[in-house]
Amino acid sequence: MKVFNVSHLYYTISSKRDGEGVFACSESVTNEEKRELEKPIIVSYLAPNNVPNKPETEEEFALFPKNYAYYKLRTCRKQALLLSTYTGRCNHTPNRFGNFLTHIILFDESLANINLPALLEKLPFRTHLTIEEEQNFEIDSVKLSIDANLLKNNIPQDAVSFVNENQNRKIIFEKITDKIVDGWLNMENHRIIIKAPQDEVKDFIFALYSILPSGLINQYPFATYKNTLRDSLFQIVGILSNTSIKLLENDLLFDLTQPQKTYEIRNPFSSFLSRTVTNATFDDIEKIEQACLKEDKLDKNILNHISKKIE
Repeated sequence: MKVFNVSHLYYTISSKRDGEGVFACSESVTNEEKRELEKPIIVSYLAPNNVPNKPETEEEFALFPKNYAYYKLRTCRKQALLLSTYTGRCNHTPNRFGNFLTHIILFDESLANINLPALLEKLPFRTHLTIEEEQNFEIDSVKLSIDANLLKNNIPQDAVSFVNENQNRKIIFEKITDKIVDGWLNMENHRIIIKAPQDEVKDFIFALYSILPSGLINQYPFATYKNTLRDSLFQIVGILSNTSIKLLENDLLFDLTQPQKTYEIRNPFSSFLSRTVTNATFDDIEKIEQACLKEDKLDKNILNHISKKIE
Protein backbone atom coordinates (compact mmCIF):
# COMPACT_ATOMS: atom_id res chain seq x y z
CA MET A 1 0.00 0.00 0.00
CA LYS A 2 1.08 3.57 -0.69
CA VAL A 3 0.49 6.00 2.19
CA PHE A 4 0.04 9.69 1.38
CA ASN A 5 0.18 12.61 3.82
CA VAL A 6 -2.69 14.88 2.84
CA SER A 7 -4.77 17.85 3.93
CA HIS A 8 -8.45 18.52 3.26
CA LEU A 9 -10.42 21.63 2.35
CA TYR A 10 -14.21 21.76 1.93
CA TYR A 11 -15.95 24.57 0.08
CA THR A 12 -19.73 25.00 -0.02
CA ILE A 13 -22.70 27.18 0.93
CA SER A 14 -23.44 26.63 4.62
CA SER A 15 -24.77 28.28 7.74
CA LYS A 16 -21.18 29.05 8.73
CA ARG A 17 -20.84 31.63 5.96
CA ASP A 18 -23.04 34.28 4.42
CA GLY A 19 -22.84 32.68 1.02
CA GLU A 20 -20.28 30.24 -0.32
CA GLY A 21 -16.86 29.83 1.23
CA VAL A 22 -14.46 27.45 2.96
CA PHE A 23 -16.57 25.35 5.32
CA ALA A 24 -13.69 23.52 6.99
CA CYS A 25 -10.08 22.53 6.39
CA SER A 26 -7.25 20.61 8.00
CA GLU A 27 -5.05 22.43 10.50
CA SER A 28 -2.07 21.88 8.20
CA VAL A 29 -3.61 24.09 5.47
CA THR A 30 -1.86 27.46 5.72
CA ASN A 31 -3.65 30.79 5.26
CA GLU A 32 -1.68 31.34 2.07
CA GLU A 33 -2.76 27.98 0.67
CA LYS A 34 -6.34 28.63 1.71
CA ARG A 35 -6.41 32.00 -0.06
CA GLU A 36 -5.13 30.43 -3.25
CA LEU A 37 -7.50 27.48 -3.21
CA GLU A 38 -10.67 29.41 -2.42
CA LYS A 39 -10.51 31.38 -5.66
CA PRO A 40 -13.91 30.90 -7.32
CA ILE A 41 -12.32 29.79 -10.59
CA ILE A 42 -10.91 26.76 -8.73
CA VAL A 43 -13.62 25.79 -6.28
CA SER A 44 -16.92 27.21 -7.53
CA TYR A 45 -19.43 25.20 -9.55
CA LEU A 46 -21.50 26.79 -12.31
CA ALA A 47 -24.36 24.56 -13.42
CA PRO A 48 -24.85 23.73 -17.12
CA ASN A 49 -27.37 25.59 -19.20
CA ASN A 50 -30.82 24.11 -19.78
CA VAL A 51 -30.96 21.98 -16.62
CA PRO A 52 -33.75 22.01 -14.00
CA ASN A 53 -33.54 24.94 -11.59
CA LYS A 54 -34.80 22.78 -8.74
CA PRO A 55 -33.70 19.19 -9.34
CA GLU A 56 -35.33 16.53 -7.17
CA THR A 57 -34.90 13.14 -8.85
CA GLU A 58 -31.78 11.09 -9.55
CA GLU A 59 -32.39 11.55 -13.27
CA GLU A 60 -32.41 15.32 -12.87
CA PHE A 61 -29.27 15.38 -10.71
CA ALA A 62 -27.52 13.22 -13.33
CA LEU A 63 -27.70 16.21 -15.69
CA PHE A 64 -25.19 18.05 -13.50
CA PRO A 65 -21.68 16.77 -14.33
CA LYS A 66 -19.09 16.36 -11.62
CA ASN A 67 -15.83 18.22 -12.03
CA TYR A 68 -12.66 16.24 -11.37
CA ALA A 69 -9.62 18.47 -11.35
CA TYR A 70 -5.88 18.54 -10.76
CA TYR A 71 -4.19 21.75 -9.68
CA LYS A 72 -0.60 22.69 -8.81
CA LEU A 73 -0.40 25.38 -6.15
CA ARG A 74 1.66 28.42 -7.01
CA THR A 75 2.37 29.42 -3.42
CA CYS A 76 4.05 26.14 -2.50
CA ARG A 77 5.03 22.75 -3.91
CA LYS A 78 1.78 21.02 -2.94
CA GLN A 79 -0.62 19.60 -5.51
CA ALA A 80 -4.39 19.31 -5.22
CA LEU A 81 -6.93 16.83 -6.51
CA LEU A 82 -10.53 17.90 -6.17
CA LEU A 83 -14.10 16.94 -6.89
CA SER A 84 -16.93 19.46 -7.27
CA THR A 85 -20.46 18.04 -6.98
CA TYR A 86 -23.79 19.82 -7.43
CA THR A 87 -25.90 19.18 -4.32
CA GLY A 88 -29.01 21.28 -5.02
CA ARG A 89 -30.67 22.53 -1.84
CA CYS A 90 -28.83 24.41 0.88
CA ASN A 91 -29.26 22.68 4.23
CA HIS A 92 -29.90 25.83 6.24
CA THR A 93 -32.21 27.39 3.62
CA PRO A 94 -33.96 24.40 1.98
CA ASN A 95 -35.93 26.60 -0.43
CA ARG A 96 -32.67 27.87 -1.89
CA PHE A 97 -31.10 25.83 -4.70
CA GLY A 98 -27.73 26.08 -6.42
CA ASN A 99 -25.51 24.61 -3.74
CA PHE A 100 -22.47 22.45 -4.41
CA LEU A 101 -19.62 20.87 -2.49
CA THR A 102 -15.99 21.01 -3.53
CA HIS A 103 -13.70 18.66 -1.62
CA ILE A 104 -10.00 19.36 -2.15
CA ILE A 105 -7.34 16.88 -1.10
CA LEU A 106 -3.87 18.41 -0.87
CA PHE A 107 -0.79 16.23 -1.30
CA ASP A 108 2.54 17.05 0.30
CA GLU A 109 4.54 14.91 -2.11
CA SER A 110 4.83 15.19 -5.86
CA LEU A 111 2.25 13.48 -8.06
CA ALA A 112 4.38 13.95 -11.17
CA ASN A 113 4.83 10.26 -11.86
CA ILE A 114 1.45 8.89 -10.78
CA ASN A 115 -1.54 7.89 -12.87
CA LEU A 116 -3.82 10.74 -11.83
CA PRO A 117 -7.14 9.31 -13.09
CA ALA A 118 -6.49 6.06 -11.19
CA LEU A 119 -5.79 8.05 -8.02
CA LEU A 120 -8.80 10.35 -8.46
CA GLU A 121 -11.17 7.41 -8.77
CA LYS A 122 -9.91 5.91 -5.50
CA LEU A 123 -9.94 9.01 -3.32
CA PRO A 124 -12.61 9.26 -0.57
CA PHE A 125 -14.20 12.48 -1.78
CA ARG A 126 -17.26 13.79 0.00
CA THR A 127 -20.10 14.64 -2.38
CA HIS A 128 -22.64 16.14 0.05
CA LEU A 129 -23.12 17.14 3.67
CA THR A 130 -26.19 16.43 5.76
CA ILE A 131 -27.48 18.94 8.32
CA GLU A 132 -26.08 16.72 11.08
CA GLU A 133 -22.66 16.59 9.40
CA GLU A 134 -22.59 20.38 9.05
CA GLN A 135 -23.27 20.78 12.76
CA ASN A 136 -20.85 18.09 13.94
CA PHE A 137 -18.29 18.04 11.17
CA GLU A 138 -15.19 15.88 11.42
CA ILE A 139 -12.37 16.45 8.96
CA ASP A 140 -11.22 13.36 7.10
CA SER A 141 -8.00 11.53 7.93
CA VAL A 142 -4.69 13.08 6.93
CA LYS A 143 -3.35 9.64 6.05
CA LEU A 144 -4.50 7.98 2.85
CA SER A 145 -3.64 4.40 1.92
CA ILE A 146 -3.98 3.49 -1.76
CA ASP A 147 -3.05 0.26 -3.52
CA ALA A 148 0.28 1.16 -5.13
CA ASN A 149 -0.37 -1.13 -8.10
CA LEU A 150 -3.30 1.06 -9.14
CA LEU A 151 -1.07 4.12 -9.39
CA LYS A 152 1.56 2.67 -11.69
CA ASN A 153 1.92 4.14 -15.15
CA ASN A 154 0.64 1.01 -16.87
CA ILE A 155 -1.99 2.10 -19.34
CA PRO A 156 -5.44 0.68 -18.54
CA GLN A 157 -7.08 -1.27 -21.32
CA ASP A 158 -10.31 0.69 -20.95
CA ALA A 159 -8.54 3.99 -21.73
CA VAL A 160 -7.05 2.55 -24.91
CA SER A 161 -10.36 0.98 -25.94
CA PHE A 162 -12.16 4.26 -25.31
CA VAL A 163 -9.86 6.12 -27.72
CA ASN A 164 -9.74 3.41 -30.37
CA GLU A 165 -13.46 2.66 -30.57
CA ASN A 166 -14.25 6.04 -32.13
CA GLN A 167 -12.38 7.52 -35.09
CA ASN A 168 -13.08 11.10 -34.01
CA ARG A 169 -11.55 10.43 -30.60
CA LYS A 170 -8.49 8.80 -32.13
CA ILE A 171 -7.80 11.70 -34.51
CA ILE A 172 -8.30 14.31 -31.78
CA PHE A 173 -6.10 12.27 -29.44
CA GLU A 174 -3.35 12.41 -32.09
CA LYS A 175 -3.81 16.16 -32.63
CA ILE A 176 -3.65 16.92 -28.91
CA THR A 177 -0.64 14.64 -28.43
CA ASP A 178 1.19 16.54 -31.18
CA LYS A 179 0.42 19.86 -29.50
CA ILE A 180 1.50 18.69 -26.05
CA VAL A 181 4.71 17.05 -27.22
CA ASP A 182 5.60 20.17 -29.24
CA GLY A 183 5.29 22.26 -26.07
CA TRP A 184 2.24 24.26 -27.11
CA LEU A 185 0.93 24.31 -23.53
CA ASN A 186 4.23 25.67 -22.26
CA MET A 187 3.50 29.03 -23.86
CA GLU A 188 1.86 31.66 -21.67
CA ASN A 189 -1.93 31.43 -21.29
CA HIS A 190 -2.24 28.58 -23.81
CA ARG A 191 -5.02 26.07 -23.10
CA ILE A 192 -6.58 23.04 -24.73
CA ILE A 193 -10.39 22.98 -24.56
CA ILE A 194 -12.18 19.67 -25.13
CA LYS A 195 -15.84 19.88 -26.09
CA ALA A 196 -17.93 16.71 -25.82
CA PRO A 197 -21.15 15.28 -24.41
CA GLN A 198 -21.28 14.85 -20.65
CA ASP A 199 -20.76 11.08 -20.77
CA GLU A 200 -17.64 11.47 -22.92
CA VAL A 201 -15.69 14.56 -21.90
CA LYS A 202 -14.39 13.28 -18.54
CA ASP A 203 -13.44 9.89 -19.98
CA PHE A 204 -11.50 11.53 -22.83
CA ILE A 205 -9.48 13.71 -20.47
CA PHE A 206 -8.87 10.74 -18.18
CA ALA A 207 -7.68 8.74 -21.20
CA LEU A 208 -5.17 11.49 -22.07
CA TYR A 209 -3.77 11.45 -18.55
CA SER A 210 -3.70 7.65 -18.47
CA ILE A 211 -2.04 7.09 -21.85
CA LEU A 212 0.51 9.91 -22.18
CA PRO A 213 3.67 9.57 -20.06
CA SER A 214 2.85 10.95 -16.63
CA GLY A 215 6.19 12.78 -16.51
CA LEU A 216 4.93 14.81 -19.47
CA ILE A 217 1.15 15.21 -19.08
CA ASN A 218 1.14 15.76 -15.30
CA GLN A 219 2.83 19.11 -15.83
CA TYR A 220 -0.54 20.53 -16.85
CA PRO A 221 -3.50 21.13 -14.47
CA PHE A 222 -6.86 19.96 -15.79
CA ALA A 223 -10.59 20.23 -15.06
CA THR A 224 -13.08 17.80 -16.58
CA TYR A 225 -16.00 20.25 -16.46
CA LYS A 226 -16.28 24.03 -16.57
CA ASN A 227 -19.14 26.26 -17.66
CA THR A 228 -16.98 29.36 -18.02
CA LEU A 229 -13.50 29.85 -19.41
CA ARG A 230 -12.79 33.22 -17.85
CA ASP A 231 -9.42 33.33 -16.11
CA SER A 232 -9.17 29.57 -15.80
CA LEU A 233 -6.05 28.29 -14.04
CA PHE A 234 -6.44 24.88 -15.71
CA GLN A 235 -4.65 24.15 -18.99
CA ILE A 236 -6.76 21.24 -20.24
CA VAL A 237 -10.46 21.93 -19.72
CA GLY A 238 -13.64 20.03 -20.56
CA ILE A 239 -16.84 21.79 -21.64
CA LEU A 240 -20.19 20.32 -22.64
CA SER A 241 -21.19 20.03 -26.28
CA ASN A 242 -24.60 21.62 -25.74
CA THR A 243 -23.19 24.88 -24.37
CA SER A 244 -21.86 27.98 -26.06
CA ILE A 245 -18.86 29.34 -24.17
CA LYS A 246 -16.63 32.14 -25.41
CA LEU A 247 -13.05 31.05 -25.93
CA LEU A 248 -10.11 33.23 -24.98
CA GLU A 249 -7.42 34.31 -27.44
CA ASN A 250 -4.99 31.43 -26.83
CA ASP A 251 -7.56 28.65 -26.40
CA LEU A 252 -7.40 25.73 -28.82
CA LEU A 253 -10.74 23.93 -29.18
CA PHE A 254 -11.16 20.24 -30.00
CA ASP A 255 -14.80 19.30 -30.57
CA LEU A 256 -15.49 15.56 -30.29
CA THR A 257 -18.94 16.01 -31.82
CA GLN A 258 -17.57 17.31 -35.12
CA PRO A 259 -16.39 14.87 -37.84
CA GLN A 260 -12.61 14.94 -38.15
CA LYS A 261 -10.61 14.74 -41.36
CA THR A 262 -7.69 12.34 -41.59
CA TYR A 263 -4.77 13.81 -39.69
CA GLU A 264 -1.09 13.37 -40.48
CA ILE A 265 0.89 13.32 -37.26
CA ARG A 266 3.84 15.70 -37.38
CA ASN A 267 5.89 14.65 -34.38
CA PRO A 268 7.79 11.31 -34.41
CA PHE A 269 7.03 10.61 -30.76
CA SER A 270 3.33 11.34 -31.24
CA SER A 271 3.31 8.97 -34.21
CA PHE A 272 5.05 6.27 -32.22
CA LEU A 273 2.67 6.68 -29.30
CA SER A 274 -0.36 6.55 -31.58
CA ARG A 275 0.81 3.32 -33.20
CA THR A 276 1.62 1.82 -29.82
CA VAL A 277 -1.83 2.62 -28.46
CA THR A 278 -3.56 1.44 -31.63
CA ASN A 279 -1.75 -1.88 -31.44
CA ALA A 280 -2.06 -2.05 -27.65
CA THR A 281 1.67 -2.84 -27.28
CA PHE A 282 1.83 -1.98 -23.60
CA ASP A 283 5.37 -3.24 -23.09
CA ASP A 284 6.61 -0.37 -25.23
CA ILE A 285 4.55 2.12 -23.24
CA GLU A 286 6.11 0.88 -20.01
CA LYS A 287 9.57 1.33 -21.55
CA ILE A 288 8.65 4.90 -22.46
CA GLU A 289 7.52 5.61 -18.91
CA GLN A 290 10.71 4.23 -17.40
CA ALA A 291 12.86 6.20 -19.83
CA CYS A 292 10.90 9.39 -19.18
CA LEU A 293 11.28 9.01 -15.42
CA LYS A 294 15.06 9.22 -15.82
CA GLU A 295 14.86 12.64 -17.44
CA ASP A 296 14.69 15.81 -15.35
CA LYS A 297 12.99 17.73 -18.16
CA LEU A 298 10.88 16.29 -20.92
CA ASP A 299 10.84 18.02 -24.29
CA LYS A 300 10.07 16.81 -27.80
CA ASN A 301 13.73 16.05 -28.61
CA ILE A 302 14.06 13.73 -25.61
CA LEU A 303 10.75 12.05 -26.40
CA ASN A 304 11.68 11.54 -30.04
CA HIS A 305 15.02 10.07 -28.98
CA ILE A 306 13.30 7.71 -26.53
CA SER A 307 10.79 6.50 -29.13
CA LYS A 308 13.51 5.84 -31.71
CA LYS A 309 15.57 3.86 -29.20
CA ILE A 310 12.61 1.67 -28.32
CA GLU A 311 11.64 1.13 -31.95
